[in-house]
Amino acid sequence: MVRIYFDEPATLDTEMSVPLEFAKGCMKRESGVEELADAAIEDCRRLRETRAGDPFVLHLSGIVSFIMSNAEAAKWFWAEACNASPGYEHAWTALSDVLVDDPDWADPEAYAAAVAEGKPSMISAYAARAGAAFEAGHYAVADLWVQRISALNNPGIAQLHGLAECRARSAELLASDRMGASCRGVAAKYQRYWGGISETEIRASSADYETMPDRHQLANIATRIVDAAGGSAPTVMELGCFAGFNLQNIPNGLS
Repeated sequence: MVRIYFDEPATLDTEMSVPLEFAKGCMKRESGVEELADAAIEDCRRLRETRAGDPFVLHLSGIVSFIMSNAEAAKWFWAEACNASPGYEHAWTALSDVLVDDPDWADPEAYAAAVAEGKPSMISAYAARAGAAFEAGHYAVADLWVQRISALNNPGIAQLHGLAECRARSAELLASDRMGASCRGVAAKYQRYWGGISETEIRASSADYETMPDRHQLANIATRIVDAAGGSAPTVMELGCFAGFNLQNIPNGLS
């Protein structure tokens, strides 16, 4: 459990209003507040530029990132807030709590010191671990390190969980007969989020998707799995690929 507290500064920047409303609304579980998510993320980004080093802005950015299921970015912002203001108790509390679930950073002071060395240093360390895990054939572990880099670089994007944790949660949902309701809830959120975007807008924002090496790599992995499984009518389920660009590439690679 992560304890989140914040004390608003005496003078509030107008761009703080949406992130504050979003954070307070989520903490009170108010309906409809999720519609403020994108604006809250963008306002926090601008605030970090216009009020660089402001501990409250960094703490608020951590809160918004954590609500958006990005613990990696949240802990980074909270550590930056602690470094900017060593006596900032609320930031230390949140950072200490979120690190409980991170076996690589049990000590808040050590993590804050690592953050003080800069993001490139942290990313290099994560990349080295990802590379070592990949070379050892531990692909799921390597993927987790890469996901940590991605989450750190993209505070507004939710951080993925490990495969073992996903399987455990799925098993729990199946055992409690809540899988159907959970899937419908996820589908409804995607429909609300993407419902107003046209195919033209999607293709305009991803014009080079067919030639991107990572998409071909993912499609090749999927086709190898399909070929190995056998059968004349394989079913491929894909999650998280915007408009299904990877899925479109898979039939082209089937042998």
